Amino acid sequence: MAGNETGHGAIVRNRDLIDVWIEAPRGNRKQVVYEKILSLIDITDEPSEHLKSNIMKCSQLFGLKMANKWQKVGQSRNRLLQNQVYWLDKIIYRINNDSEENTSSDEEQEPPCCSVGRRRVPFEEASKKTKRRRVAELTTDRSANELQFAVNVVSGSNHSEVSPQIFSFSTAEALALMVDLDISVRKYLLLRSVINGKAQNCLPSYKELQNTKNAILPSQYIITEISAEVDLQELVQKTAESILEIINFEERDCRIKVICKWGFDGSSGHSQYKQKFSDLENTDEFLFLVQ
Repeated sequence: MAGNETGHGAIVRNRDLIDVWIEAPRGNRKQVVYEKILSLIDITDEPSEHLKSNIMKCSQLFGLKMANKWQKVGQSRNRLLQNQVYWLDKIIYRINNDSEENTSSDEEQEPPCCSVGRRRVPFEEASKKTKRRRVAELTTDRSANELQFAVNVVSGSNHSEVSPQIFSFSTAEALALMVDLDISVRKYLLLRSVINGKAQNCLPSYKELQNTKNAILPSQYIITEISAEVDLQELVQKTAESILEIINFEERDCRIKVICKWGFDGSSGHSQYKQKFSDLENTDEFLFLVQ
């Protein structure tokens, strides 16, 4: 399979090197493959250091791939020939006649070696991370309208209108929705899964909702087995801050008055349960609430 081909020069394929690699001692395989490649490209003059370096790199790369495939086929030459036909016929080294004539020039061209790395996956089959990396150059300094118009052009659509942009719920909006609907955590996660399946990242995660809720709730409170107390000043402060974040005020000096009211209520006659208190004098029969 090696030799001179018209217009292409010397070509070496993986198939030309497997026998010498198998027969060579383990510690000397790279050198044996290197010498085999030199003999196949049939260079009459003394090869340059640049050419020797390139051939040695190809020899080393071939050895790594061959060792891996040799292990997979159970060190069977027949199975290697049957299962690795595509790889065996792959060109590992090529040197053009024109390049060989120019080896003495200052700008010596490096002969192409076999390709390294994984196979390039089609865009549709790639992961989200790979897709973002591939479109990074396209999205730089480009607006959403420009990209959408480009999509319409590529898809053959004559409509220049931009599809309506899908907005995501903020954590505050999603938290308000959850409270207004009075739904459990399980129902919110189910709702989020369905909506985000249609519009990606429309509803935030429940953990983000928890962080937002903790930010607007008082941080100082006292809880015992018969009472729960919250600092009134902090409660009013947190409530006022939440209202101010929702309302968009113009950038000007203004005075805002927050009017609050409080009261209390009580109830009695509750059913008593068998839950025991640390203090035997405590009871849950009566309830007094200040708000």
